[in-house]
Amino acid sequence: MPTVPDLKFPSRYRLINSTDFSLVFEGNQFKVSHPNYLILARYNDCRHARLGLVVSKKNIPTAVARNRLKRVIRESFRLHHSLGGLDAVFLVRGGIRSLSPIEINLLLQRAWVRLSQKCDHRKGVVDAVVTDPTDQGISTIN
Repeated sequence: MPTVPDLKFPSRYRLINSTDFSLVFEGNQFKVSHPNYLILARYNDCRHARLGLVVSKKNIPTAVARNRLKRVIRESFRLHHSLGGLDAVFLVRGGIRSLSPIEINLLLQRAWVRLSQKCDHRKGVVDAVVTDPTDQGISTIN
């Protein structure tokens, strides 16, 4: 009988209290910036990555849209396994609400890749960081 993969996102993979968030805000070692988001990250003492989300009512006015976006970000983070021992805070900016779900998923995939590249570069694993010239904007898929 095949085993079912664990699809949970337990609290040990989340930044929950203000102390965890403050450590990342004040001591971030990596920054990935984009017009639609900002990721701040730092190494942690855990063997796994942890995620904190900041989605303001100002940027995403309805609770339904905020909660849906948070679910999508958490799922994208959970599926991206190469982040190792990092604490990351994902701050949503206002422009993200104008993107389609496909564009948001593509944007999130690129975000985690960019963060991984920065971490690898910092560790000396990668000699040259490969940049994606299209990463500053998402074109509409027709």
